[in-house]
Amino acid sequence: MAKPRVFISSTYYDLKSVRTDLEHFIKDQGYDPILFERGQVPYGRDSSPEEYCHKEIENCDILISIIGGKIGTASYRGTHSISQIELKTAFEINKQVYIFIERDVFNEYRTYGANRDRDVEWQSVDDKKIFEFISEVYSLPSNNAVMPFDTSHEIISLLKEQWAGLFQRLLLESANQPSFNLVRDLKQSLEISRKLSEGLAKEKKEGAAIVQDILLTSHPIFSSLKEKMKIPYRVFFTNKPELDSWLDARSFKIDEFEVDDEYYEWINNKWNKGKSVATVQVHKSLFDDDQQLRVIRSDQWNEDWIKYSIRLIKAPDLDDEVPF
Repeated sequence: MAKPRVFISSTYYDLKSVRTDLEHFIKDQGYDPILFERGQVPYGRDSSPEEYCHKEIENCDILISIIGGKIGTASYRGTHSISQIELKTAFEINKQVYIFIERDVFNEYRTYGANRDRDVEWQSVDDKKIFEFISEVYSLPSNNAVMPFDTSHEIISLLKEQWAGLFQRLLLESANQPSFNLVRDLKQSLEISRKLSEGLAKEKKEGAAIVQDILLTSHPIFSSLKEKMKIPYRVFFTNKPELDSWLDARSFKIDEFEVDDEYYEWINNKWNKGKSVATVQVHKSLFDDDQQLRVIRSDQWNEDWIKYSIRLIKAPDLDDEVPF
């Protein structure tokens, strides 16, 4: 049975005992703790150890970030430290994050907020960049709850409460999912009906264009692409050139050698850092002769009109390279 994988991110020497206590706690929960000092991060020869830590975060479900008074080793990526980049990486790929700050640092950060432009010798941190990074965390729109702590036992107690609440919410959402879907669909239908009524109440000439725009805005192709490609934001385009541009921004290029007469095809050869190839196919019938997106209602939609696949690139067979 799969277990949740929990990455512990912090500076090492000053928070060594906290990391050890959390490791034991996570194991007691039946989860897999990931700590770089335990050899649980697989290192290779192609990148730096720091880069492999960042890659391992992609394979974890939860990241616990512990911020103390030491800035830690600088990252090769810029002005942040390695542990700060680990937290930023988790934010970027939308992992569940828990952030704990030593109480002395947390309390002095409040003073820093009112004196950030003054030359002050801070007592709880060795570099004011720690406070600057905490400000970055607070400025995020979500997933940035910060909890102060004095001992590792406080962190463990807070995590027990958080994970119990997370599990309870998961059970509730699972039980209510059919109702949620029904309400969502009803709301969407009512909203479309309302907008159609408003459009039809206007002048005939304007009404046709408004109805067309409303139907285009709710086109099922957008939700299909969003769901299959796991896009977290709104998808919208009105013609094939706009779709080309949108996919190009995501590193998908038009397949110049497409052999399927029924589908347009785009390929991303650099998926997962070049380890995979991602392919998007869109049925040509969705666009008219002028490459404008045709209006299609939800009840007319066919999910086979959008295809999305990812395949691993097979490593070259060394025997093929032997000349004799």
